[in-house]
Amino acid sequence: MKILLLTTHLNPGGIPRYVLNLAKGLKARGHEVWVASNGGNWCNQLQELGIVHKRIPIRTKSFLSPKVFFSLFTLLGFINMEKI
Repeated sequence: MKILLLTTHLNPGGIPRYVLNLAKGLKARGHEVWVASNGGNWCNQLQELGIVHKRIPIRTKSFLSPKVFFSLFTLLGFINMEKI
């Protein structure tokens, strides 16, 4: 199964740690996994695990931020390209 996980960033913290662990576990079960975020300190860990990171400009605390709207187009293109 192809799975895309989305988070605002990959810096140390609860949700990014969960996303990293979830991606690792899903890959271990044989799934194709991608993570999309604004980037952060843990991008290298994804690379070491063989998980592709897609950088998108989504780091914001507001779901109504224009960043979310513009990131949607980037994500849709990526999803279509990878057939996720």
